[in-house]
Amino acid sequence: MRRSVIATNRYFNHLNQASEQNLFEDLVVEQIQLFGYNVLYIPRTVIELDNILGDPVKTIYEKAYQIEALLPDAGNFGGDQNIMSKFGFRQNQTAEFMIAKRRFTELGIPGYTQPRSGDLVFMGDLDNPNGSFTYNFFEINNVLYDYPGFEFGRQYCYKLMCENFTYSHEKIRSGFKTIDDLETPENPYSPAGQDGSANNDSVKQAAETLMKWDTGNPFGDF
Repeated sequence: MRRSVIATNRYFNHLNQASEQNLFEDLVVEQIQLFGYNVLYIPRTVIELDNILGDPVKTIYEKAYQIEALLPDAGNFGGDQNIMSKFGFRQNQTAEFMIAKRRFTELGIPGYTQPRSGDLVFMGDLDNPNGSFTYNFFEINNVLYDYPGFEFGRQYCYKLMCENFTYSHEKIRSGFKTIDDLETPENPYSPAGQDGSANNDSVKQAAETLMKWDTGNPFGDF
């Protein structure tokens, strides 16, 4: 005897109903705008690439685009937080940002259809650094393109997995003077000033205190 097959109701479509998808997307965008924070998305331009390792050798960050982002962990940062490293005191924070796909498309970044690893996210009040929730550059390590789900047959958000940006003499030309000046080590909010490895002057001063190499006495007086 042939068994009957129970199919879904053909009068209700939950996978490609454009009106439902657009409504849900509007609600997602509105929620991020209500409970999120203003951040700056700064694309990375690779000037020179290491042909062997495939890593960028020279990069520049040009032009910043303001967009709202939601921190799904209620603004809490992960990572080791404030630590002492061999390069001195530094903040080792990780963060997750959720941005709406539609809003990212509306930014109109040339050559971009979606966020990319290696780009920067800056979060902070440009007019009030001391009163900011945080005042920091975050580098995108990974982008989740299918987060958080597949409601009504579409996906509406990107989830950016980020960590503190480790400055290494990159040029920052975002168009916002307040954060462009951050690349100077003298600036207390500078990513260069937070990591001694990015300050050549400090390295040179330390080198002057070391003994000169002596092939006859390589270990000095120790």
